[in-house]
Amino acid sequence: MTARISYNGKTIDITQIPYRLKPDYPGAALVNRSASRLVETLNVASDVLIAIAWRNFRNSNAADATLKRQLQQWFEWARCGNAWSLARDAAETVNTIITTATAGSATVDMMSTAGVDAGALYVLRSLTHVELVKILSVDSSTRVTLVETLNFDFATGDRFRSEQFWPARLVSNQNPIVEHPPAWYDLELTFAEDVNSL
Repeated sequence: MTARISYNGKTIDITQIPYRLKPDYPGAALVNRSASRLVETLNVASDVLIAIAWRNFRNSNAADATLKRQLQQWFEWARCGNAWSLARDAAETVNTIITTATAGSATVDMMSTAGVDAGALYVLRSLTHVELVKILSVDSSTRVTLVETLNFDFATGDRFRSEQFWPARLVSNQNPIVEHPPAWYDLELTFAEDVNSL
């Protein structure tokens, strides 16, 4: 399985298997309780944070040296706030727009079902909600049926994406290339799902 970073019309393929992948889906609500026991629930932005890392790229290996150069070029692009994405599997890059998705329904309408597969996992994403779903069937070029009903409403323009595909933004300006001179380097990347288009 090859991971792929895409940016500025370029792609970087990482053929090693990551030794760490940790998606963090923080809660999208804060609950405040007053002394009189009144409860107030506030919806907040739900930032999905992802930590992924690969080890032991060899500086003496031509392919790994090329990869390091490409990663450095990408990093300079990404830390300027420019758009990029990461696919854990380069073949799983579904990223489309929801047109209709209603709580309690098992169907989702979207701009396109191209690349969506029955039995696979996908994420519905709004600014405040993230819902992991499994596809029962692809009904048409714009509709899918889910195994379970939806818990939340999603508005027109919200995101439907492959489970491990993320439009991304860096959360730190720290270089993700970790050098172990002179022999090797690691890649330790932490980023958030980019929700600027939602």
